[in-house]
Amino acid sequence: MVKTYLYQLTVASCLFLAACNESKTTDGGLRVIPLGTAIDARTELNASDCFKQVQYVPLETTDSSLIGKGPYVQVIKDRILVSTSQDQCLMFDKETGKFIKQVGHIGNDPEGYRSVFCWGDNETGMIYFNGWNKDLVCYDQNGTFKEKIKIPFEVQGASSASFGCQNDGTFVLYKSVLFGKGENSLLFFKDNMAIDSCATRMAVESQSLDPSNIASIAVLKGETGAQFYGPTTYEGVLVLDYKEPETGSIIINANTRLWRQDKELYFVEAYNDTIYQVKDRALVPASVLDLGKYHWNFSERFMKNKDNAVLITQILDSEDRMVIRFIKGLFHEPVLYTAVVTKSTGEVKVGLYADGLNDDLTNYLPLQPMSVSQSGEYAGLIPAGDVAAWFEENGDKDIPQQVKALKRIGEEDNPVVVLMK
Repeated sequence: MVKTYLYQLTVASCLFLAACNESKTTDGGLRVIPLGTAIDARTELNASDCFKQVQYVPLETTDSSLIGKGPYVQVIKDRILVSTSQDQCLMFDKETGKFIKQVGHIGNDPEGYRSVFCWGDNETGMIYFNGWNKDLVCYDQNGTFKEKIKIPFEVQGASSASFGCQNDGTFVLYKSVLFGKGENSLLFFKDNMAIDSCATRMAVESQSLDPSNIASIAVLKGETGAQFYGPTTYEGVLVLDYKEPETGSIIINANTRLWRQDKELYFVEAYNDTIYQVKDRALVPASVLDLGKYHWNFSERFMKNKDNAVLITQILDSEDRMVIRFIKGLFHEPVLYTAVVTKSTGEVKVGLYADGLNDDLTNYLPLQPMSVSQSGEYAGLIPAGDVAAWFEENGDKDIPQQVKALKRIGEEDNPVVVLMK
């Protein structure tokens, strides 16, 4: 049975509550985040707006662990995992940066997988990759192959952000309908068996993307996509132009959808400003991103004349902080922004993504969180060339010892991982 608790009247009334740059909570406990108001009051973002401590972990450079351009980093338990443009997933020790091993490989053999972009369970340390045959390829925290888990649903188009896991071991898959008719939904499965499903929209539009209406397709990956659309684009971006004037679609495959914050599972969907908590087999509203005049209606998602509208692309959630990435001017001159939400005070600040977070904690290079672990540890990367260039310009005065230690990094070395809490 399809079960979706969307509380339409509650959500609608909440959108009128945000009159300043502070989140408000309704009587029912639903947090309203005034993102639209904060966009109009753009400011410089500081590391101290979001974090209390910063740790730098230089990654060991060996012939087997060369990372190259356009990597994506995440932390799962006590491991750093780096997915590279050379189709490798490299594992490093979180404390020392020592290279441990390459985790699996792309291939259709028993231990192979489809994509090097993975997701994991911070409690067990298990790491999951999308397989080729409707399955998840599972490795443990030491990078050892464990098993393949059957997915009893069609998974075409699924990315690492399409999956999540509940406390009882139930897997959750987000399925969107790109071509043809149907409805977007969450699919629940466990022990290789389908359990339930849950519709994700209050009203599902029957009109979907018509392949015969596509005039051209472009695919962006790695640094090229991230330059315009942010960290979630490393798994690929489809840029579609339609035959009708001023219509098209930009599909960011790994837009934030499902994530764990501590022991709770959350869900958000493109063109829907509500963040839901996945409870049992249902969706319960947890927060509303009040975009105000920047809201983009789902029914207008193919219209290119929405330069003033905002598309949410990434949510990095922790106990008291939420980092939100979004794009304005998506089709013509895309500009990427970062918002920092402090849950305990309700404060919301917005700045340009390109500026990063000014490092007022260690007086070093701007910070750019790329991912966040289930336990709330954020991770980013600084290219070795940027590290070396900074010391050439600034020397090593008035900086902490852990930053001074980075002076030994050469231009050809692996990047430095930045851990933020």
